Formats: sequence, C-alpha cells, structure tokens
Amino acid sequence: MAASPEIFRAQPLENGDSSLPVVQRRVLPIYRLTTQFMKPDCEMLDIGTYDGFGVVELLNSAEGKVKHLTSIDIDPKMLARALSRSEINQELEQKGLHLVQMDARNLALPNNCIDLVTLIEVIGVGLENSDDPLADWRKILNESARVLKNDGTLIFTFRDILDSYPDETIEWDTFSANDGGLKGIPLNKGALEQDIGAIFEEVMWYGQILMERDGRVPGRIYYKEDNVIHTFWNSQAFIPIEKTQIDVWEKRLGANYFPLFWIGIAKYPRK
Repeated sequence: MAASPEIFRAQPLENGDSSLPVVQRRVLPIYRLTTQFMKPDCEMLDIGTYDGFGVVELLNSAEGKVKHLTSIDIDPKMLARALSRSEINQELEQKGLHLVQMDARNLALPNNCIDLVTLIEVIGVGLENSDDPLADWRKILNESARVLKNDGTLIFTFRDILDSYPDETIEWDTFSANDGGLKGIPLNKGALEQDIGAIFEEVMWYGQILMERDGRVPGRIYYKEDNVIHTFWNSQAFIPIEKTQIDVWEKRLGANYFPLFWIGIAKYPRK
C-alpha cells in the first residue's frame, strides 16, 4: 500500500477545538475557509442556521469584513436554538446579523444583493427529509445565483455518492451516523457538477476526509487498549484539500484518494 499523504502524518494532537462534537470539528475549517472569499463590507447569506454554530464561527472568522449577515432556516425551532446563544444575541443588538425564517427554495430577497452565500451541511443533510433532494438542490442553486451579485460566490458542501468511485467494494455503512456523526444522504458529484457548471462560470473543488481505494481512511486513527479497538479522528483529516493537490498525490504515490465530503466554491453566476 502506498504511503499516505504527508498531511496525515502529523501527530494527532488537537487544539481547543477538540472538545467540539465531530461534525462541528469537521465543518469548522470550512467556515474558516470562507474568509478568503469575503469582500470588505460583505453582504452575506447563510442558508441553514441550524443551532447557530456556523453563524458564530462566520462572525468570528470575518475579521470585520461582513457588513450584514442574514442567516435563514425553514425550521423556527432551529432559529430559536440559535437565538439561545449569547454571541448571536449580541450581534443582533448591533444590527449586523439577521436571523430569518425563510425557504431557501424561494428566497424572499431581491436580485443581485448578496456577495457571498454559504450552503454548509444542507445538501443531503438539511434536505434529508426532502422527497426529491436533487430537485430541491437545483431550486436552491438557482435562487442562490439569482440573489448573488455578478461577482458573487457560493460555498457549498455535500457527501459524494458511492457511484462516483471506481471501486464498488467501498461500503458507506462504515461512515454512518454511528461512526462519529459523518452522516448525510450522498449525492452524485457528477450531477451536481453539471448543475453548478451551467449556472456559475468558475468552480473550485476541495476534498475533505480522504479515503483510499481499498476503503482505508488515513485520517481515522485506530488503536487497541484492553483488547478493545478504539478510534478517533486525526484533526488533520478535516483540513480542506484542493482537488489539484489530491490529483498530485495520486500521481506521486500511485494511490487513489476519494474525499468523503466535497466543498465547492462557485464564482461568477451566469446572469
């Protein structure tokens, strides 16, 4: 078996973020990645407020770049959970943050008013009760493009479907909700990629949590203690890796690496 990429050879020591649930630790670097795409006085739309964790991280990472952040959720219970966070209440008082109950498939926002849209842990997760997740994704995609300015950016995440991988022996059951909360309905990257390409002029891809062809996950640490096998995630596993870098590793190491999750950065909506 080829050696794993250098990024996974770091000691599995974690910083203060290690006390967070696994799912939050996984999305944390994604929220921090968004700062690269924030303009000064950024008008921002966050789709999928959930419990407000992402909203707080977006504000903390913004470094004063965000003028207004509107975070929406279709579920009023989720908005109530977010409002229970003291950090969010403080921002609401300062009028830089707006929490709104809204359906992302039909945004009550004017055209060309947003610089940056984040759609994190919604596709295949927030839409898991949908009758047709792919159709809903297309509605949200079109609505996001509509409200974005001509030079706007959409950042989204999803879990890829098994059919995208050449090795059909890989079993996704290994990464169910019982395995650190890495859940979500998998969607086909090829289908999503076609949709994105038809609506945005430029798309960059980042992979997260790489899996090898034989199903091994370099970022997953296994050890045996008292005849019991324990597992935990190396924090390095959650770092978003550019697809171009993944391709380099494949050529250099003679192995195939497939991200369990994809992060897409779509820019310049076609108007």
